[in-house]
Amino acid sequence: MAKVHAHHHHPSPNTFTTATLNVKSNPEMSQKKVNHDVRKASHTADLIGWNEISPKRYFAAIKALGPKWGHYMPHDGHLRIPNPISWKKSVWKEESSGFVKTHGGKAKVSPNRYITWVKLKNRATGKEVVRMNTHLVSGAWSHHDGTTAWRRKMWNTHMRKLDHLVKHFEKQGLDVVVGGDFNRDSYHVLGKDVAYDNKLNVGTHGHSTYDYLMHARSNDLHLMGAHVNRGFASDHDEVVATYSLSGHAKPKAHAAPKHAAAHPAVKPSHPAHAATANPVQAASSSDSVTQSFTTFFTQLFQTLFGLEG
Repeated sequence: MAKVHAHHHHPSPNTFTTATLNVKSNPEMSQKKVNHDVRKASHTADLIGWNEISPKRYFAAIKALGPKWGHYMPHDGHLRIPNPISWKKSVWKEESSGFVKTHGGKAKVSPNRYITWVKLKNRATGKEVVRMNTHLVSGAWSHHDGTTAWRRKMWNTHMRKLDHLVKHFEKQGLDVVVGGDFNRDSYHVLGKDVAYDNKLNVGTHGHSTYDYLMHARSNDLHLMGAHVNRGFASDHDEVVATYSLSGHAKPKAHAAPKHAAAHPAVKPSHPAHAATANPVQAASSSDSVTQSFTTFFTQLFQTLFGLEG
């Protein structure tokens, strides 16, 4: 597998490096191990999707990376979503963010599942990139018991919503990178809709390839190389990929029509809650059309009022 020695300094200002890492919390690791994994990952990439960040102290480890890092750590009601995204502020400027609840949980089987996303502007090029992060239900394809049918149904529901979200941003002319723990071994999880960046025959969870980075094919976003980075305390390895950005920055969108902000799908009760009233958060509905409209009108609202998620 092509090695990319991707640390904080890139060979060109037009490149960036992203990573995905599942920091094991089932069962929970010691704080020393959590800190080790978070810090190790922070030295390999400038944009990171984290999974299994459930305990408060796991979030604390990520926040402890310091003021040079920005984070998207949304809540769904009182629940802190375990799929945060972090970026180096020197490389990226946050423009908007949101999440999708793909399905509810089931007692003793799975928690709620989510997709988180952040739209970031690359400071060197002015180009916008959407980074998505997700973690799918386990056991849908690895064993058979009385819960398998439910797990597979939820896995497929989750992937339909992810595919819809990727296409939603593609239609806006945005470059999209997706990463996460997909809990399905060596599989083209999004079919031919994306290019797969890490090799599917190189394990990320023992001998199984569960963790992926992939991107929507684009004239402006080009994979330079990817590799699996080992040596973490977690039972997952890190997947790291470096991309180059070319082309010109997307022109500013026209002003949104004034009536958009009053759309009933958007209920930003307070600017601080903009992220949770954000695009496609409402996608817990199975109606993808509703999801799309929610996204559209929410983003218009943010354009009008200059909110950042």
